[in-house]
Amino acid sequence: MGKEALLALVNNAALLITFVVLYTVFYVKSTTSRQIPRQIISGFLLGMVTVGVMLNSWQLSPGVVFDTRSVALGLIGLFFGFIPSMISASMAVGLRILMGGEGTIPGISTILSSVSVGLIWQHHKRRDSCDRSLLELYLFGIVVHVFMLLCMLLLPSQSRETFFEIAALPVMIVYPAATMIVGWAMTGQIARKRGEAAESELASTSERLAVIVKNSPVAIISLDLDYKVTSWNEAAEEIFGWKCSEVLGKPLPY
Repeated sequence: MGKEALLALVNNAALLITFVVLYTVFYVKSTTSRQIPRQIISGFLLGMVTVGVMLNSWQLSPGVVFDTRSVALGLIGLFFGFIPSMISASMAVGLRILMGGEGTIPGISTILSSVSVGLIWQHHKRRDSCDRSLLELYLFGIVVHVFMLLCMLLLPSQSRETFFEIAALPVMIVYPAATMIVGWAMTGQIARKRGEAAESELASTSERLAVIVKNSPVAIISLDLDYKVTSWNEAAEEIFGWKCSEVLGKPLPY
């Protein structure tokens, strides 16, 4: 039974990794001018990811199910901030209430504790999301799921004993590792997007500078280390009398 629990948790974690990586690719490629609307949209999309993994849960006993919602919500709090976290957590709580059973209160407690740990961690370890190491993400996953284990103390005695006997160890093996892997994937996507944005900004700045140089009423000339002309604007043509094609790549024509 322990092996079945481990395999079920691994499958659920793999589903979470697929969903979150796909979402992250979409999120980091999106461009929105308004920050609040973007956060609201992100919250609903991330909530759908959380709902998706909850609908593919593993049942320990009637009304007691396990999935990677704690991984998803912890990372949402860590990476996306307050508004997306509250929206995602609300959607997860609503679904867990609809699912019912004796695991409802522990399940809701896990949702709230996971997103809270993510937000608190983000607040007290404020840094660029790209700077989070694999070790930090793994330690973060352990903390999130220690709180999850504490929430499981709210289960009825029989279910609680079954959980700690069968599922507690697989949870602490799989879930922190899943947190680390998904967090690392999100970090990589964010870093790549920021690199692309920086390149785009540099290209835009270069284009604006080229227009300014071209239309400047002042002669603007650039040379390489061998004192050969690399640029010669229109004002230089008018002032010095040489066309750009005549001097480009040649020594400065004194």
